[in-house]
Amino acid sequence: AENCRLIREKKRIEGESNGESERKKEADLEIERLTKLNDNHTKLQQQSDDKLSKNDIEIHQLKQKIEETRRQIGAAETLKNKRETDIGSTLETKRDIQKEIQKILGSNDKIEDENKGLQIRLKDFEAQLIQLNSRIESTYSLCEKKEKDLRATKSNLLHAEDQLTEIKE
Repeated sequence: AENCRLIREKKRIEGESNGESERKKEADLEIERLTKLNDNHTKLQQQSDDKLSKNDIEIHQLKQKIEETRRQIGAAETLKNKRETDIGSTLETKRDIQKEIQKILGSNDKIEDENKGLQIRLKDFEAQLIQLNSRIESTYSLCEKKEKDLRATKSNLLHAEDQLTEIKE
């Protein structure tokens, strides 16, 4: 459209100034300048369109990357939630195990207390056993002494019987 206007302007100028070659040359130079400007404008417009097209492609690629990143984030969040659930159940299991350990430790404490009581009773029983053993030994010694005395008495009796039998005869 700009070229058409320029051409009309040229024809008008040519028509008005058939004899004025200088003005015609100026007009030709102006047309040439304007044509170059128009060509430059067209070239710049094409470059701008190319850049816009390239930018559109880059924007599309970035949108795809953003979508992929969102999918990865969603997958990561799902995995994170699963791990949090696993950690929660692991912590719950750990608490249950700790409760059982506390019960066992409590039972163990009771058993240790009972064991201490039994050890005390065992020591008392051992002391009583030692006393009984000592009494048995002293009683056994006494019995041996009495048995010895009885043998001596029996021997004396037999000797006395022999003497009686001798006297009777």
